[in-house]
Amino acid sequence: MATKTKDAPKKGIKTLTPTGEAILTDLINCDREVTSRSIQARKLKTKADDAEVQTGRAIRDRIMLGCELAHVRAIVPKRGEVLRHLDPTIFTEEFWGRWFESRDRVGQAFAISQKLKPLTGKSTKLQKARWTKAVDNGQRYMKDYSNVAHQAITIVLSTSDPKSGLAFVRKHLDAPDADWGKGKKAISDKYWTELEARSDKLRKARATVDGFVSKADQARKTVERDLNLIIHRKDGSLKTEIPRKPKKVTLPYLKSK
Repeated sequence: MATKTKDAPKKGIKTLTPTGEAILTDLINCDREVTSRSIQARKLKTKADDAEVQTGRAIRDRIMLGCELAHVRAIVPKRGEVLRHLDPTIFTEEFWGRWFESRDRVGQAFAISQKLKPLTGKSTKLQKARWTKAVDNGQRYMKDYSNVAHQAITIVLSTSDPKSGLAFVRKHLDAPDADWGKGKKAISDKYWTELEARSDKLRKARATVDGFVSKADQARKTVERDLNLIIHRKDGSLKTEIPRKPKKVTLPYLKSK
């Protein structure tokens, strides 16, 4: 009667110990967890990117709206001999006042875009922390765009015709999101061009003032030199002669008898 023999293990294949199998199982589970978390992270990243794009568009709208409203408020009508003009102080105050007011709204809008509910009296500590963090993130976008806003109002104020400045800013703020980089660069380039133009005028004005000051200093030195020469003329025509000492006179009637 033939006896059944145990099959020999195949070459190149090693069996795992119970400990090895447990470790392998853990690795497989960890890999699945990492994959799952990665997918979730990508979805959240996409969601955050979309919210940032929407927020950026809202901010650009606020920059343009702020410029236009500030422009209307800052126009000073003709008064007597003074022609109608744009008051830079009013314009700047109006714009930044609206900007900081909008910053809170943008922060809240960003928090809502993250599917967070506005805080109520019943909100938990965790809900308050999440809401505050999201609002801060939205306001951070406003802070990032503040440089563009500053450049925009400078362009409006610097151009000879404020309306042309507004038109330039609107053209590049209204660019599609794909071209927003070009829009920001165009605004920045225009901003520096205006600054350099003003700096050139300022340099020329300062050079003119320095020229007048230099001429005044030279004239003063010339006057001092001429005056000194006149006072100390060698021919002595302007020297005051020292009066001779008077002789002692004795009157006869004053003599004692």
